[in-house]
Amino acid sequence: MTSLRLHLVSLMVISSLSYAESPFEQELKELTSARNEAIDASTRLIDNYSEKVLVPLMKRAGAAGDVDAAVKIKAALDRLPNQAEKTLLGEWDLRTTTNYTSVITFLPKGKGLNSAGDPFEWKIIGRTLYLGDLEKRPDAFELPVKDGLLTGSNRFGNGITMTKKLPETGPSSDAVQDETQVKPKRKPAPQIQRMTASWDDIRKEPATVEVLNMKSLPLGVGQGKTAWMRVPDQLTKYRTTIFNATEPMNGVADYKVTKAGYLLVACNFDYQGNSGGEWEASRWTREQFYKNGWREATNKDLGGALVKGDNREQVVFVKRVAAGESGRLRCNKYDPPYFIVCSNEPVE
Repeated sequence: MTSLRLHLVSLMVISSLSYAESPFEQELKELTSARNEAIDASTRLIDNYSEKVLVPLMKRAGAAGDVDAAVKIKAALDRLPNQAEKTLLGEWDLRTTTNYTSVITFLPKGKGLNSAGDPFEWKIIGRTLYLGDLEKRPDAFELPVKDGLLTGSNRFGNGITMTKKLPETGPSSDAVQDETQVKPKRKPAPQIQRMTASWDDIRKEPATVEVLNMKSLPLGVGQGKTAWMRVPDQLTKYRTTIFNATEPMNGVADYKVTKAGYLLVACNFDYQGNSGGEWEASRWTREQFYKNGWREATNKDLGGALVKGDNREQVVFVKRVAAGESGRLRCNKYDPPYFIVCSNEPVE
């Protein structure tokens, strides 16, 4: 018994020592804290330097007509860390080594729009600009911007260049001042064409459909990136099925309607990667769904949002389809459209 007690005491002492911080770990924590405070202080100094020194100097040079000096001061501003985001704001011409071209717009707070008006995210880490999801090898560009040009590569190793679109006005003090704060021309959002069918009709007359390499499963909340983290009320009140991929889909869904009725399809239009592979030529936008007879079930119609496990919110369309109707749908680079079939069977 005595030896057992000694053994337990020894374990407790060893355990407490293992969780206690050594003097070196404590010193590391103090040094890290001091470093963070120094970074905060230097950031405040840079902000003060740019806003109270260089910006007024650039304005005075522009007002005096010394455009060359104003441009040089502007370049000095661009080299400051806190100016990188301001330099990006506005429209850019994008071109890949595969000769794909597009126009993208950088908006504040890490948001942006591509040429189709679809959103994407961007982030600056150190001296690198990333476009897209950091977990999925996004496009990467080297900073700072040099003479209005950014160079980088995509996940396939193809080269990409982006050239900033200059303001239409000639060089003036205002033009120089606003070069880093261009208000982007956002593509007007399409007018939402909401569903007109009732949920009663959709449930009473469901279509049946076959989708290549996809399996029909009950729609419900689950865990994992391919599951669904949020399901709206109208799709949980009665038994609802969704077609999930059984193998890589490369962003497309081949379907064939075997029985006429109402069919739903869920799409994500967020930025999922660059235009490599020219997939944008075959994808459908909201407007194209509308033109082909689909109508949107808004979050209000659905009683909430349909969100996949990777936090990608879906846009849901509904249409009464005819037997024999078939096709190939694409709405993004990686995620395929997800077909949904409702029913009037209550959930047990």
